[in-house]
Amino acid sequence: DESEYYASPIEVHKDLSHLHDTIVVVSSAEKSVSSTAGHERMGDHAFAQARFEQAKKNFARMKDALRAGDMLEVGKLTENEAWSLHAMMMTAPD
Repeated sequence: DESEYYASPIEVHKDLSHLHDTIVVVSSAEKSVSSTAGHERMGDHAFAQARFEQAKKNFARMKDALRAGDMLEVGKLTENEAWSLHAMMMTAPD
């Protein structure tokens, strides 16, 4: 079972069981836009609804790729998500 409110484990192909998520802090300086403010900006974005639908579809595709062991698809989806989020932040209303 999945929820929007908490993380839950998913099945991953044995060939991808070595993957881990890592966060690297490259600066201790305060960000110009906080994560909270960034999330708030997204609600007013003209493309917000389309972005939410894209994220849902990419999440489903990512789960399938992880289960199948398709590292190429995992990489494509990860890059697509990063660029999509970057574009939304760059074009968000102040």
